Amino acid sequence: MVLLNQQGSPEEQENIAGMLFEMVTLLAEDLKTPRFVRSGTGLTMMGQETASVVH
Repeated sequence: MVLLNQQGSPEEQENIAGMLFEMVTLLAEDLKTPRFVRSGTGLTMMGQETASVVH
């Protein structure tokens, strides 16, 4: 809201925009992280048992 209403100084807006960019980038990287590994018995969720049926 601060950015949309242009409240605060230009320095504050730049800092908030920078933090917002970092948060979105971090979340995007997390979403792109592989969750499954292909093993000899099929797909395995990282850190869990082998799943025989995975979409």
